[in-house]
Amino acid sequence: MAITPDANEPWYRQRLRQLAKSQRDIARALDIHPSAVTNIFAEKRKLSATEAVQLASVLEVSVETLFDRLGLSTPAENPTISCRYAVLASGEVVPASEPLVKIAAPPGFDDEIVDALVVQGDSMAPRYMQGDILFAKKARLDQLQELVGHEVVAQLKDGKRYLCVLRPGAGDARYNLVDYRADVIPDAELEAVWYIDLVRPRGHVTRP
Repeated sequence: MAITPDANEPWYRQRLRQLAKSQRDIARALDIHPSAVTNIFAEKRKLSATEAVQLASVLEVSVETLFDRLGLSTPAENPTISCRYAVLASGEVVPASEPLVKIAAPPGFDDEIVDALVVQGDSMAPRYMQGDILFAKKARLDQLQELVGHEVVAQLKDGKRYLCVLRPGAGDARYNLVDYRADVIPDAELEAVWYIDLVRPRGHVTRP
């Protein structure tokens, strides 16, 4: 028996259901975090021209149909963004000591919604190299369970920040922070968390 579409259901959800796909398929195609997909459809994150083509491909429609059906605004010119933080060899994230470097922000990113971190040194190679840029978006604390197993910037109650993988701790609202050397900060209480939404290798960073 055919299912009657819900008139109140957003078009993109109807389309995904018709194609037996999910928002995670979109996230994989665009190489972004699943929560960023929600922001796209809520118009809290603009699409680049490349992402628009990729999203249209996932939904198997033309780009023109995509923007018409979703009512999305067209891609805007990318603003610049400042690298305000540095990632040290220990994985600790600290305010950048050098004059702020301005770089061209990726589509949908700006200083109001993202922090840019520059990697200092090659101690995290081959994962990250000197000069790589990490773009991190702040997550809500009620999203932390979704970020378990993912790389994040975690801020402790004392204000210190670390680049780490989030793992479950021994108690409620406590997490183990595992850095690239497999060192662990156990059962940490977190003040704030940013998820790594995009990485730009140093050779692909555009300066305006």
